Amino acid sequence: MAWVKWDESLLPYDEGGLNIGSLRGENLALLGKWFWRAKTEPNALWVSIIKSIHGTNGLLSPLNPNGSQGASSSVWSNIVRAGNMIEKLDINFACSFSRIIGNGADTDFWNSSWLCNQPLKQKFRRLYHMESEQHCSVQDRVKWIDGRVVTNWNWQHQPTGRTLSEFEAILHLLNTYVKQDKALDSWAWNLAANGCFTTKKLSSIIDDKILGNRFNLDETIKNNLVLIKVFIFIWRVLKRRIPVRTELDKRGIDLDSVRCPLCDDDVETIDHSIFFCQHAMDIWVRVYKWWGLGAVTNLSINEAFQGNCNRTLTPLWTSIW
Repeated sequence: MAWVKWDESLLPYDEGGLNIGSLRGENLALLGKWFWRAKTEPNALWVSIIKSIHGTNGLLSPLNPNGSQGASSSVWSNIVRAGNMIEKLDINFACSFSRIIGNGADTDFWNSSWLCNQPLKQKFRRLYHMESEQHCSVQDRVKWIDGRVVTNWNWQHQPTGRTLSEFEAILHLLNTYVKQDKALDSWAWNLAANGCFTTKKLSSIIDDKILGNRFNLDETIKNNLVLIKVFIFIWRVLKRRIPVRTELDKRGIDLDSVRCPLCDDDVETIDHSIFFCQHAMDIWVRVYKWWGLGAVTNLSINEAFQGNCNRTLTPLWTSIW
């Protein structure tokens, strides 16, 4: 018998779930990590092999039309398809990696997306065709000296006419770019606040799209001092998803009686079995005496398990269970 919707359990704590996360989100995140590794480990042997088979474009962009997206069943093609799946969830994954310029020696000026969200050769096509050395580095073309941009162009002929407007536009971009104070070029992941890629963060982003807060649940308060099985039990109690006799009767289970099998004084509800049954109350009395809280009065699920009273009762149910 299913007591809680599975999708509800998968939700993060702040949306009322158990922060389990979906297998689909975890799988896509693990596959998506290869794009980060491909960018941050450019000299690795496996990267060279992928480039030789699929080309540079097939390596760097999950949505590149020249990349491996056809009927191929290779491992890398499947990883690229995973990148497409992430994009289809309305996550701008392909453009989430940004180049951080250090000395500019390891970044291709025209073919890398370092100055805007696309390579400069696509944004400034006329200038690119005028370039004498189309695979030059950022260091070859521009330097930042005392916060001022100094350029060093190598045109086949000087820009005129329409190319002049493109030239002014690229100069404007260069002057607005803020160079990071790093010796070497590096990468940042724009979907994380610290710029560092993690599968946990990407999985969380994917789950937000897959699951969403469709249940309008209250936040799940996690207590790290409590065993996970106890925490899940309390979570089910607060949702009233415990197989006491009244709950089983609501779900069509044929029972000989719905009265409490321990005391037989009342019907077995969740409140009765945890608080008002004489056997349960004996435990509460001992715990209150142990913690020096005086007499047991006005116990309720919310008061005991959510701490909605002036005194914190979290240690009580921690020690009980």
